[in-house]
Amino acid sequence: MVLKLGQPVVYLPKNNANENSTLVSPCFDFTGESNLDVSFSIWWDIEQSWEGAVFQYTTNNGATWQTIGGFGDTTNWYNRNDINSAPWGSNQGWSGDVDLGGSSGGWLNLSHVIDQLAGLSEVKFRFAFASDEIYQYDGLAIDNFKVYNPNTVYTCSDTNYSC
Repeated sequence: MVLKLGQPVVYLPKNNANENSTLVSPCFDFTGESNLDVSFSIWWDIEQSWEGAVFQYTTNNGATWQTIGGFGDTTNWYNRNDINSAPWGSNQGWSGDVDLGGSSGGWLNLSHVIDQLAGLSEVKFRFAFASDEIYQYDGLAIDNFKVYNPNTVYTCSDTNYSC
């Protein structure tokens, strides 16, 4: 199964002081699926350790959210575990790199196993961002978002998005 979302690039532009923003997906039905992975490209220019973003999911229409992965998981996954603004409750996530002036250093291609969502019928994802009050950088961008099982291929039109 391959599920792709929206326009080619989703950009959370230059952040405001003390901002808490989210980018939420439509609802996915993974009934009958297994061995799920998620992948996307990400770029950021945000203040190191004071601003950050995290990737989460919900199975109850947003009443609670769970963080996918942790600091040091898989290649290029969360690069910090000391984000002071704690995006939506998580001090782990993606944050600026002082050696790159706050940038990710270009587009990074990420993937993570999400087998815990296989078989569930009402799943939403979100990218959650938080900033502090002092410096505001250029922001965060997401591209090429997909959820997939290499054994099955679906398009978005084959998927139920209603929760």
